[in-house]
Formats: sequence, C-alpha cells, structure tokens
Amino acid sequence: MHSSELREIDYSDNRIDSMAEVLDSVDINAGMSAFFNSIILPFADSPDWEKLAEWNCNSIYGVFSRHLEACQNSLDKTVSLLKQAMSEDVGTEISTNKIDKLLFRRNAQELNIKRAEMILDAFKLKYETSFVKKLSGTNFIIRLSSSSILATFLMNHLFQFRWSSPKYFPSSRRNLCGSDFSTTALPRKPK
Repeated sequence: MHSSELREIDYSDNRIDSMAEVLDSVDINAGMSAFFNSIILPFADSPDWEKLAEWNCNSIYGVFSRHLEACQNSLDKTVSLLKQAMSEDVGTEISTNKIDKLLFRRNAQELNIKRAEMILDAFKLKYETSFVKKLSGTNFIIRLSSSSILATFLMNHLFQFRWSSPKYFPSSRRNLCGSDFSTTALPRKPK
C-alpha cells in the first residue's frame, strides 16, 4: 500500500457509527435459528446422524469461540500500541495520525468483539434449547472440541442427565472430526 493510499482511508467516527448501525440492525438470533433449523436439527433428529450433528455444533462453537479470543487478543495488542503511541506523541501530524488510526482500530475491534459475543451467545442459546431438551433422560456424554466456557455451561446445565454410557468414551481420544478431547471431555457424574 502506498502512502498516498493511506491518506485516502477514512478513520473517522462516521465509519464506526455506520458499523454500529449495521450491527444493531442485524437479528443474530433469527439467523442462528435459521442455521440450526436448516443445517443442524434435521440431522440431530435422525439417530444415524445425531452424533455427527452434535460434533458439528461443537466444532462450530469452537470456531466462534476462537474468533472471539482472537478479537480480544487483537484488541489487547491495539490498546498496548495506543498507549505507546500516546506516550511518544510529540504533537506532530504524523504522531496524531498514528493515534487516530489506532483509536479507529480500537473502536472497530470493540465492535467486532461485541459482534462475536452476540454470535456466541446466540449459538449457546440455540444449542441449549435444541440439544438439552433432546438429551433429557439419555445416556449421553458431551465432548467439546474447544473452550472451557462451553464446558462450564454444559456442566452447569446438563448434570441432571445420566453420564454412564461407555460407548461415547472411545479408547482413542479423538472423535471422528479429529478433535482431541483429552482436556475438554466432561467428567462422568458420580453414581
């Protein structure tokens, strides 16, 4: 990118406001419901496909969770750069432009984190309403492809079920999708 192109990029609050308007106008819950109703639940209702449907959910949750983590890490780096730029600010146009760009980037990243949290929350809600009702009274062990957040969530909501079936604890620590469950499998409920 040439320096002349950098001057043409808009780092104003108008862009941030526009991004926020788009974010506020989107119904993420409706989109997540449509996704579950058309992609996940038809397979979850079939005994031949239900485990794969759940593994798909776990994988997708992992993607959304890792995206949120990456956004938060990126924001942390930007905040650090912004602090450094402010401490080095000498009042020149170059240092002021650098700070403006970092402020814009921070504000955009905060909106992206809000978006990622909204998606993750909508996914967890739809997962809970779809699978928890379905799993009531079954011998079912849920394994997670990632994120201790979902593990805590599921442990808090699913301990009412029987966790005794060894058929869902294969000797290999990998599921069909290749995810390693060595540190993320839920413990069995004591008898």
